[in-house]
Amino acid sequence: MTSTLPRPVTTAADLVQPAMRRAVDTLNPSVRNVVSYHLGWLDPDGKPTKSSGGKALRPALALLSAQAAGGTAAQGVPGAVAVQFVHDFSLLHDDVMDGDVERRHRPTAWKLFG
Repeated sequence: MTSTLPRPVTTAADLVQPAMRRAVDTLNPSVRNVVSYHLGWLDPDGKPTKSSGGKALRPALALLSAQAAGGTAAQGVPGAVAVQFVHDFSLLHDDVMDGDVERRHRPTAWKLFG
């Protein structure tokens, strides 16, 4: 079955992914690789993947909230990026705390990088 994501979700991905990548690019290279792997942007060998980085449901909600408050989607991007990073890194923390060795059908970041 093929499904199509609603426009606010695809808009969120289009707006938020570049901002997330810019933020990650500012990190120390050793941390950048772990983060990029966890986000699905790199494979275990450090090579780029074709992953879109997820469905962007949380960023879509953040952007819609900005618009509901009278702002624009573009004005909501920093908040949407923050929401997505908090979510992703809560998953990373959860993997460490629970000793999970796989997430999204790949080794977890802590398992791969230590």
